[in-house]
Amino acid sequence: MQPPAKIFSRSKQPTAFTLIELLVVIVIIAILASLIFPALSTMQGKANQSKCNQNLRQWGMAIIAYSNDHNGQVQWQGWASLGASANYYDKYFGSSVTIAGTTKTSTEYFRMCPALANQWKPGTGVPVQYAFTRASEIQPNGSYGLISNQGYFSLLKATHPSQLLLMIDAITNTGANNSGTADLDTNVKPICTIKTQMRHSGGVNALFADGHVDFFQWTAIDRDTPAEQTMVDQWFHLD
Repeated sequence: MQPPAKIFSRSKQPTAFTLIELLVVIVIIAILASLIFPALSTMQGKANQSKCNQNLRQWGMAIIAYSNDHNGQVQWQGWASLGASANYYDKYFGSSVTIAGTTKTSTEYFRMCPALANQWKPGTGVPVQYAFTRASEIQPNGSYGLISNQGYFSLLKATHPSQLLLMIDAITNTGANNSGTADLDTNVKPICTIKTQMRHSGGVNALFADGHVDFFQWTAIDRDTPAEQTMVDQWFHLD
């Protein structure tokens, strides 16, 4: 008896994408990219904000250590201090920092806000992206006035160290050699409100004399209310 004959069927050939299907796939990829890329950018911004916070914490430890070694005195040169008085604090940082295979001296690294670190190139000079503020004290007439311009002041005189501003994100290479609330408008506001200069989504990190660092949105420190004015005024009062 002969086995039944095998029945062969021609398999169905795969069909290619139609133009419509291809366009649908491209649109879906574009939509996913539009959702993912802003999220990645936000994550990177938060990471830079956190690194900046840590930079200022390092400055806080260096400044406090320096003051402990110098009877409470700290060195400053106004808003451009990180081009000058920062040198007093060199030994309180390690000699160098290596990040992603690139080695920089510690003061070069810690003077840079990480949000702008990719703009720094070796041999172009030390960047200045934090401002060291100058305090005010009560004058004989009972009003507040800037401390004498002698390049230093004593943290021992700080009545409320947790409210005395020492250092804050600021415009690179600011040149003003005075301090006060008006300097916030000149040297801090642009990096919070001008898109091309913005670092931390409209806010800044600020270091206080007790070593802690806070993050503030500009809208919380623009002094458009009496409470904000009082808070920011206190930042510049030594006593």
